[in-house]
Amino acid sequence: MRRPTRAVLPALLAALAAAAPAPARTLFQDDFNGPSGAPPNPSSWTAFPNDISGYLRTSPVRAENARQTGTGRLAMRVQREPDGYRGPFATPADYSSSFIGTFGYGTGWPPTGVKRSFPVPFRVEMRARYPDAPGLWGGLWPMSVDRDNRGQGVYELDVAEQRTTLPTEAGCHWHLFRDGAVTSWDGARRNVTLSDWHVYGAIVRRGGVDYYVDGRRCGTGPAPGVTGRFGILLDMKVAPPGSWGAAGGAVPDDDPGPWDLLIDYVRATTA
Repeated sequence: MRRPTRAVLPALLAALAAAAPAPARTLFQDDFNGPSGAPPNPSSWTAFPNDISGYLRTSPVRAENARQTGTGRLAMRVQREPDGYRGPFATPADYSSSFIGTFGYGTGWPPTGVKRSFPVPFRVEMRARYPDAPGLWGGLWPMSVDRDNRGQGVYELDVAEQRTTLPTEAGCHWHLFRDGAVTSWDGARRNVTLSDWHVYGAIVRRGGVDYYVDGRRCGTGPAPGVTGRFGILLDMKVAPPGSWGAAGGAVPDDDPGPWDLLIDYVRATTA
């Protein structure tokens, strides 16, 4: 094969550079490198101890349950509580939970208090390890932060919505809330040990979401109209008895806890 001449070589190199894909650009990243006991960076995250969503009645949120470990991780804790703990509810609960986000969840749609968000298309990842106990429910779920839940519709992308009663099943889902109706898509990857470390991720492009666990496909959900900007929510809670999240299980009475969803990092990059 004839080598390119010296005059042709610069043009050839320029053409190759133009054809190469652009490197991914970081849109958001948190490696949780704060000191032990510190809350997640308040410039990025807000806690929701006053949330009165029905699925939190079993374990109302304590802001201090989301704490950095001092070893480059975030612990999203569920713990037993003394008699009389209520959180924002009228009736007492046996547990407390963790719930944080990069925007003001529960403030309406579009939400207020958006601290961090990023546009479609994007790739989002979380490296995490789930607690080894049944009856818990939580994970990573980006949501639309610049759309209303009427004509535009609000997307919830459940990148890692895990039910620990099913300790070898990684769930991936999306829900579209529009005009009082909910459209959903569900996927799963089985033979995944949730109590081991895994990278849960999704590539979000206009019209579809490709989910994966450790680079292996969890599912691809066609999602019409996935546009705009997204923020991130992280939570870990006790699933209400009989709920989909409980999957027929419950926290054992003889397990004192606490139970931590440990997160090594969360990041979003260009897709």
